[in-house]
Amino acid sequence: MRIGWAPVYPNGLAKSDQLGFYAREFTTVEINSTFYRVPDERMVEGWIRKTPADFLFSIKAYQGLTHERKNPDFAQFARAMRPLVESGKLGCVLAQFPNSFHASIPNREFLRGLRNG
Repeated sequence: MRIGWAPVYPNGLAKSDQLGFYAREFTTVEINSTFYRVPDERMVEGWIRKTPADFLFSIKAYQGLTHERKNPDFAQFARAMRPLVESGKLGCVLAQFPNSFHASIPNREFLRGLRNG
């Protein structure tokens, strides 16, 4: 018996085949790894290639945008997500901010920059 999400996958299924297997059962997935690092183009193209045309990804925004917020590189994250946008597979971007992110004029301006990134 496996722990966590692992029971979704049959024993012996290679990690490289898990997304394709998952996509045969579900129509959407949240990618949490993008919170820890911005994916490279090859990784994003692999997600697209391994899923059907109507599959949607919810992408968690990179922590450098939501938690660090010092000189955020909105353009880098947007470039990384461009293949998902162009393929029609980007469902949404989840921007999860820390408790210290309060309603303020500077934070509203920051959100505008993130949205327009």
